[in-house]
Amino acid sequence: DVPPSRLLLPHRRTTPIDDIAMHVRGARISSSSSSSSSSFVSSLWSIATVILRGILGRYSVIAVPADDLSLEGTKQMFITHFGWIFSLLLAVTCHCLHRHRGGKTFQRCPLPSSLLRDPALPVIAYLVALEGFVTDCLRWVPVRPGGGGTGHALICFCGNFGILLLNSSWLSVDGGKTALDVLEKMVSVTMMRGAQSGGVVTFEPTHYNYKQDHNSSCPSPPPLKGVRSRVVNAKRTDLSQRIRRKIVRDNGTPSLFGAHPRLKGSNHPLYADNDNNARLVRGFFGHTRFATTSKASFDGTHPHQWSPRRNHTVFSSRDASPALLGVENFITHNGDFEFFQINSKYYDVALLQTWLEHVLHHPMPASVDSAAIAGVVDLLRTQGSFALSARYALCVGLPNSKVEMEPSVPYPTMEEYEDIAKTFENVLMDMTTSGNHNNNHNNHNHNNNHDHNQCRDGKYERDKLIAAVVAILKRKLEVLPEKDVGDSSTYHTPSSRRGKASPSSSTAISTLSKFLSSAPSEEEHGGGDLHLFVRTTVHAFFDNDLLQTAKLFLENAKGSFGLSISSSLDAHRQVVLAARGQTMSIAFYPKKGLVCYGSEQAAVKAGLNYETPGGNATTDDAHSSEADNAVRLDLDDLGGEICLLDWGYAGDTQPAVSRPNRNLPVETLMNGTIRVVLHHQSKTCRDCHLSQRLTLLERNEFVKPLLDDCPDPILADIRDIPRVCSRIQDDWHDVGLNRMTAWNLANCIRARMKARVDGTIESHGGQVDILVTGCEVSLWVAEQFVADLQKAFPRLFVRCVSSNKLLGLFGQELAMPCTGFPYGKKSLEMKDPIIIIVSHSGGTFGPLACSNLLQSFSSSIFAVTSEWDTQIGKQLRSMYSDDLLSSRIFSTEVGVRPAEPCSVSVVATHQLLTNIFEHICVTIISDPHFRHLSGAVITEHDLQILERCNQENLKALEEIVGVDCQGYEIHERRGRTEKELRSAGDLWSEHILENAKAYIMSFIYIVGTVTAGYPLVTGIATAAGLNTDWAFYITRFLDSLIYFWLPQINVLILRLIQGRNLRHRMVGRTVVIGDCPWVAQAAEAFLSKIFACSYSIAGLNVLSGNPADHLVH
Repeated sequence: DVPPSRLLLPHRRTTPIDDIAMHVRGARISSSSSSSSSSFVSSLWSIATVILRGILGRYSVIAVPADDLSLEGTKQMFITHFGWIFSLLLAVTCHCLHRHRGGKTFQRCPLPSSLLRDPALPVIAYLVALEGFVTDCLRWVPVRPGGGGTGHALICFCGNFGILLLNSSWLSVDGGKTALDVLEKMVSVTMMRGAQSGGVVTFEPTHYNYKQDHNSSCPSPPPLKGVRSRVVNAKRTDLSQRIRRKIVRDNGTPSLFGAHPRLKGSNHPLYADNDNNARLVRGFFGHTRFATTSKASFDGTHPHQWSPRRNHTVFSSRDASPALLGVENFITHNGDFEFFQINSKYYDVALLQTWLEHVLHHPMPASVDSAAIAGVVDLLRTQGSFALSARYALCVGLPNSKVEMEPSVPYPTMEEYEDIAKTFENVLMDMTTSGNHNNNHNNHNHNNNHDHNQCRDGKYERDKLIAAVVAILKRKLEVLPEKDVGDSSTYHTPSSRRGKASPSSSTAISTLSKFLSSAPSEEEHGGGDLHLFVRTTVHAFFDNDLLQTAKLFLENAKGSFGLSISSSLDAHRQVVLAARGQTMSIAFYPKKGLVCYGSEQAAVKAGLNYETPGGNATTDDAHSSEADNAVRLDLDDLGGEICLLDWGYAGDTQPAVSRPNRNLPVETLMNGTIRVVLHHQSKTCRDCHLSQRLTLLERNEFVKPLLDDCPDPILADIRDIPRVCSRIQDDWHDVGLNRMTAWNLANCIRARMKARVDGTIESHGGQVDILVTGCEVSLWVAEQFVADLQKAFPRLFVRCVSSNKLLGLFGQELAMPCTGFPYGKKSLEMKDPIIIIVSHSGGTFGPLACSNLLQSFSSSIFAVTSEWDTQIGKQLRSMYSDDLLSSRIFSTEVGVRPAEPCSVSVVATHQLLTNIFEHICVTIISDPHFRHLSGAVITEHDLQILERCNQENLKALEEIVGVDCQGYEIHERRGRTEKELRSAGDLWSEHILENAKAYIMSFIYIVGTVTAGYPLVTGIATAAGLNTDWAFYITRFLDSLIYFWLPQINVLILRLIQGRNLRHRMVGRTVVIGDCPWVAQAAEAFLSKIFACSYSIAGLNVLSGNPADHLVH
């Protein structure tokens, strides 16, 4: 999500008076060109905005023209320094007036004399001047959130997700409850990528009383409308639950007696199976958003839509006669959108957003870059509508089409486009009916469809249509008055013409003449060509379907994209997904009639956790074929790939694909219920059959299903630690996946050491033999692994580098080493080193990008992840052969752990790295040459001690956690350690919660005593019979002291009751963790994340450090 580029001065760079003068001047210029009242109101609003910004916000916003984004030289110097110089002169003037307040100048001054006599006047004036000098000249600028006008893109961690319910029982049996369970599970997994806000869009009929013609062999689908449900997450709420509740409110029907609400249409015939398969398929297309440097706003929440729903005349491939249908498009986007190309020139998103407002005649719905994608999709998705196709041809299809901040000629309104489209529509209708004069009435509609399809697919018919339209439009252009041709000054602004409901034909043609020329020779002089406009319009009318829209967008867009595109014209049968620079996976469940897609690879496995309401299509596993197993398709995010999912309508056997993409192969999945069309952007990609790219999700021992939901996932992870560590050790001693990977690692180490012995690889300080990389917790554990390995082999060159720093160093055209980072391109000689990527999720951006980047440096890349089926694993399997003998993946078999505080994943990674460390040591010291070359100081006896500690560690873990390796609670005698730890935890919890408890006690005491009218001392005195007036002053004084010290008194009472030390601090709570770096950092991250959402009154500060370095003084 990228904010629009503008120069934001978040302090007083220019005075409000200067800004008002600039805007008044602009208002005068605007009023000279147009006398409409809207310009005057707009100018007043601009002036008011500047005044409020200057007085209340203490900043000014100066729009930068598209052709002057640099704003260098004298312009920038004038804007920067005029404000503080003016303020200084104003302060000197005020000082002089105050000093000479008795002179003639003072008497002639219009200001009140009392104001000039006030000594505070020059002081305030000089303070204002000082502020201007400090902020404008010295550039000491206060930081404001979201105030970045620098044009730098925000770092976003977002995620797409969605489901298609191809089996009608998902709706009819339980009203969509289980389907929403699947969707909620997908959201909960996708939330690992970010959970600030989220939304879902689904399509449903505009009215449920639509009558289908079941007797027709080619019935038309009902008109659809998009229902968008968006929420912004609160600090202590679950985004997945909030999205589900919002979907139910927007798409559900009221329930009685506490029953679960049913989704609309769940029992309607439109969604039910019928003889000709003319039924609707419900789809949910969603997105979760996390912008790291911007505010989570409702407008910035996906799905995005630029143009609101509007009725257009649309020709359907099923019916030659046009119909008035509502058109609206929605997109969800993960990544960043930077530039878009028109006529071989790239334009940045900020300029594109402003231009789209002029082209689409609708204000920008949100300043995020993803909203601009929705606007571009509105321009490109034109199939079936001549009005939309004419807009596409005029805006992006002509040689003189370009993006402008302020177009010199106003673009036609939608009403004018529709009037222009009538010429195309009439010619097409004449062509489809001209061949039916000799046919009877019964075959009339069938022949219309046949001729319409011929015109759609045949070059001769299209040329005939183009020639007829060109002739008509040329005659209309020729009869225009001379003053209306080429004179843009007689035209009103788009806003003034927008309100006209039905412009005359001459007005629309006159507007068109400003962009076109009927003379072909004028094309060389920059003018538009009428024939080119008509040809582009006709081709866009027949070809710009959903797949072609995505193809055109990605071909001309710069950035990274995980994209889903849906339209009300296509939602009855297809949706488009795309990936380039961002991951996208699609899971197909044939037995369940379910399709799941998402940016998070693990999220699409949510279908494995739920059974189909009413039973699967194939219930007998003995008779189910291999085609019934669930599979997953991972799109090529490296080279760029577009996927069209088409489930057809009314028995269609071929996907609705326009002529430019008819050469693409059509693959059939889910026993023929869905068709997949793939388009690779990269010409160098491997052309393999779809079946060779599918990953088996069911009956695959290497694919782990998602864990079931539990009330306390953190506790479940901790109790699972002994079992996971025991399983890792058992798998290491057996012939499993990790041993096969270790065998390959040992071969690579031997080859590397042999090259060192032979002198093939030189030995020097910049050489890297083993490179280990990762991010955050995985990196901390890896750093300890590298430290131990380097200590064991002093002459072995082992390095541990953050994945983000590697990307900054090697992943940019211009290297960007971090401050304090000791390595550079010359200090790191990456000559085929052994690389180990440590990433628990296997999908974190930094390690995942390094798995692609480092392929150009090394042929020996390994990964340590939570399971075999991860995104990094996919990259390594594509690099090497997909058989187990070439395995490059070490797996902890932990699976996806959605709990934010890391526990079992850290322990499992450390356990697996310990086994890898032992294996590397054995490989090197078993060869005398390798032992000598590496300077090995570790011995076989050391490894025996390490392995014994490794085995005994399991018993220690069981006693700490209180659960054995099989998942059962251990005997009470062995659970003493766990009880001691829990007792210490209970003591700490009482210490942390005492302020909250004291607050509640104080509240009860104050409410009770004030309501009754008898505080403690006064009440006792009154009950004792004290009635002397002066004595009540003493009792009230004592009660006031009790009120003042009430929180501390309640804390002492709690400590007396709980038997804790009375002299402990009563203010903030702080935990300081001292241990070796990786333990201290991991423990700090764990504890701080547990208290991340706590209230301040029950909060906890967490600090950590190395006792040898940070806790000495």
